[in-house]
Amino acid sequence: MMKGRLFTSDLKAILGKSQENRMLPVFLTLLMIPFLCGCFLSRQESEQEKELGVIAAIEGLQGYTRVVGQEEYELYAYLVERALGKEVSEEEKEEQIKEYANKVNATFYLGDRLGLHEPFSFEVLKMRLEQENETRRIKLENNEVIYGLKEFELHTYLQYEMANLELDIVSYLMTNLTDEEIGKKAEEYYNANEQNFRYMKNITYDVTMNGETETIVLERVGLRALGNQDPFLGDFLSTGSVGDIYEDLGTGMTGEMRTVVIRDIEYAPMGYEKNKEEAKYGYVQSELYAELLKLVMVNNPVEFKLD
Repeated sequence: MMKGRLFTSDLKAILGKSQENRMLPVFLTLLMIPFLCGCFLSRQESEQEKELGVIAAIEGLQGYTRVVGQEEYELYAYLVERALGKEVSEEEKEEQIKEYANKVNATFYLGDRLGLHEPFSFEVLKMRLEQENETRRIKLENNEVIYGLKEFELHTYLQYEMANLELDIVSYLMTNLTDEEIGKKAEEYYNANEQNFRYMKNITYDVTMNGETETIVLERVGLRALGNQDPFLGDFLSTGSVGDIYEDLGTGMTGEMRTVVIRDIEYAPMGYEKNKEEAKYGYVQSELYAELLKLVMVNNPVEFKLD
């Protein structure tokens, strides 16, 4: 309240006589207009950002610049040369090295902006490598289980960090993208890759024992039951392809060789609605993520400071 009285007193001194004081409400209103407009515009911008969605927000990431020095460049050169596996011109090799540098930069920048990783630094990467190797060394000394390599080199640790971050980004996209943003694209992906979402309706195979061959047609439910009774044959039929051959001594005690040949497999589509989440994941992982990463690369290119 004290601040309010002081403010009013100051205004009276500024405005002068009582007749002018009648203008106080108008003056206060004029003072509030910019504030109210600012609040309105801020709220409007916030609502617009929500309406933009994840994809539009990522598309808007631009203007970030990071400098790649000689040592970091040589790391990327080593990885690119290993991956090439063939002779290429120096110009082409340099182009691919710089492309890879931009991919690394874009991956970590995107991870940072999504709150999944701290900003990328080559020096910090080397420190994290030492910490990771020390952690693994201690676990091995204590006979604890570790996954992957016992010790990383800088290039393998970078690939390890990249692979984990890419999985985290895809997971983030799956969690935060709406059907309005990717539903149509996911369905198009399903339609173009329907063979990956089908199920085995029935399988036809020949069983030969004692010189006699029997042709059997087994429905999907029957295949499950066979898997419980004869697990090795059931696994072969569930994972095999037309023309595959399986041989064993059968399930009896006669010791007769049994030969099984898959003759035909009939598949049936499961439909998009039953595979919506799988289709969304397939689209995000194999198409959308690569598209968004490429855009971040283009909009946020690195600069090279080489010796």
